[in-house]
Amino acid sequence: MGGQKSKIRVFGDFELSKEQQRELKMAFKAKADASGHVHKDLWVEGAVSRGIIAEFAELLFNAFDRRGDSYMDIEGYLGMLAVATSGTQNQKLSASFDLFDQNKDGFISEDEAQQVLRGCLLYERSKQGDESEITDSDVEEMKILSRLIFSEIGPAKEGKISREDFITNVPENPDLLKILQKF
Repeated sequence: MGGQKSKIRVFGDFELSKEQQRELKMAFKAKADASGHVHKDLWVEGAVSRGIIAEFAELLFNAFDRRGDSYMDIEGYLGMLAVATSGTQNQKLSASFDLFDQNKDGFISEDEAQQVLRGCLLYERSKQGDESEITDSDVEEMKILSRLIFSEIGPAKEGKISREDFITNVPENPDLLKILQKF
């Protein structure tokens, strides 16, 4: 029975055995409060203890905080794991969109893109043992990359990119897809 599969709905259908679901739920519940949610601060603290810098950990948390209330529920947690480990390209692009759409308005602004690019740069540096601060040159490069994202993805409405435009147009740009696949 431990190998029996059961579908759960998180960014699509993913098959996890009942045993896998039980183990993941137990790990989540060990960190959850009485209402069954994990607060952002506790999650970030745990991510930092595993070597992820706080700024990037917060960006990741925000992408899967489905209500935008600084609490992650079990579905958000399982969704994060499922997309990271076995999601399709479209599901991963949807999760990438959520990473960029920090204010959850359904669009990516240039400010949000630059905020995420900053977190990604710091994360990449930390993986290499580089603790250096963001320089003016780095900020300029993030602005250029942000403009590239906006020019390559296509029809930005009022200076913002929609989920549909993001998911449709990113795969058509191999360089941009390669950048996003790092995260």
